[in-house]
Amino acid sequence: DVSGLAQMVAEGKLRFVLGGQELERSKPEISAWLRQTCQQVNLSGIVLSNNSQQPGAAVRPGTPAGQLGVEVLYDCAAY
Repeated sequence: DVSGLAQMVAEGKLRFVLGGQELERSKPEISAWLRQTCQQVNLSGIVLSNNSQQPGAAVRPGTPAGQLGVEVLYDCAAY
């Protein structure tokens, strides 16, 4: 849950979190916290998505057609 994630980040036990559309579907409250609290990391070397709602999001290579596979790496160090 969000409070557990926030506590792990605050205690320095967790810095980077991989989020994206799958997390948005399964845990929308965590996904919202990440967007509001953490900073997206530019994933150089990975094909960037044209998804205007998630600038800087990466498309997982080899994702089957029909599955979006959009992932975003968040850096929560500044939290």
